Amino acid sequence: MSLCEIVRLEGYIQSSYLAVYPDKIMLLDGCCRADVPMVLDYIKTTLKRPVTDLKVVVVTHMHPDHAGGAHKFREETGCLIVSADKKKQWYSGIGGRTMHFVDIHLGYYVARRQGRPLKNLYYSASL
Repeated sequence: MSLCEIVRLEGYIQSSYLAVYPDKIMLLDGCCRADVPMVLDYIKTTLKRPVTDLKVVVVTHMHPDHAGGAHKFREETGCLIVSADKKKQWYSGIGGRTMHFVDIHLGYYVARRQGRPLKNLYYSASL
């Protein structure tokens, strides 16, 4: 099926992109957790499509603005999450858990620098 359009959505601390096809939608990166309601509302209200048309969420890496909403999207839509084939989790071990904590707080730092209100950015350290 041919692609209809790429839609750019302004997220909490980043832009997100939807690849919109006639019969399905793909999210190109998993957004922040705080962006999930906005993306789903865009699908329902603007595209006038069921949220279950979101079939795939691509996660390029595990930072909060790229993977933070992935699990929530899967919960809400039943979509497939696609990511790199890694032998171990991105945030594995004590160092990885520390980096997860730091990455979440860097997300808050970016939000504060952009003058955004405080929103929940917590997300699972494993995909």
